[in-house]
Amino acid sequence: PAAEQKALLDWTIEATDGNEQTRALAALVKVTLRNPNVEERGRPIHALIEFALPDLALRLLPALNRIGGATSAECAAKLAVRDDARLAEAATAALGRWSDDTALPALATVAEKAAQASARTAAVEAVLRHFERHRDGWTAASTALAGRLLACTQDADTRVKLVRLLHRARDREALAVLAPLKADTALAAAAATAEAVV
Repeated sequence: PAAEQKALLDWTIEATDGNEQTRALAALVKVTLRNPNVEERGRPIHALIEFALPDLALRLLPALNRIGGATSAECAAKLAVRDDARLAEAATAALGRWSDDTALPALATVAEKAAQASARTAAVEAVLRHFERHRDGWTAASTALAGRLLACTQDADTRVKLVRLLHRARDREALAVLAPLKADTALAAAAATAEAVV
């Protein structure tokens, strides 16, 4: 029920003691998860977090991962691109621990737009870890994600790892991503190998 969610959200905001804050956040998440619409259920929380001061946003951040979905991941990404280093680090770490692949586009956004260099690096590393752990089903969206990360990453070793991810691709988009990389001396061999596999 929306009324119950609002009351719990108010309690979560007003809680001052650490234990009370934890209980309030747990109750808020529990009620929020009752809504079967994954993308809509967290809307009031997303709206609050987006404009909250850093301390309140940090307190509410754990709810996003528990609520899940692409909308929660996008909300976490908005925190990760902020100037506040603590908030950017915590939000990027939360996205890296996301339970499914709905956070991958949000991580790419962080890699592209984060104000903190450490958040950008952590976002790329989180995507690489995800693909190391999950070796199933490469899609055109995976190729597009690798392309976005290649475009915003300057570190040579990381770029080689991203090119090697494209070995899994079986689509024309991967060939388009790989074509300009063959001119880069640091990536030419890896790009040629990936192109031959694709």
